[in-house]
Amino acid sequence: MAEGDSRNLKYPFGVDGTEIAASDDTTKPDSGFINVDGAEYFWLTGSYTGDSTSVTINVLGYADENDNGDVIRTMTLGTGETSGKMIIEGGLPFVKIEGINDDDTNPATLKVILNIVR
Repeated sequence: MAEGDSRNLKYPFGVDGTEIAASDDTTKPDSGFINVDGAEYFWLTGSYTGDSTSVTINVLGYADENDNGDVIRTMTLGTGETSGKMIIEGGLPFVKIEGINDDDTNPATLKVILNIVR
């Protein structure tokens, strides 16, 4: 069985999460690629608190650090479900995680934990 490691992302979500303002504000790291090279698969759990009606979490995949990146998986939390999990097959060496507040009025605090199985 493959070994995994978990890490609470320091960028951009931090240990206690990161507040995302209202009006479709997006938070994502400008740098700080997450190295998933050689991963068989990985999964992330996301949760948010606050009065926001929904938050979207995107996983962007990168072939290298000069790549523009493409959204490879998306998860929307809301309408009663304020946490969720998604599994992503390996194959790309780098990913970034972004959070988008889909509420025009209320902020949200987003937390993400990434688990990598190599």
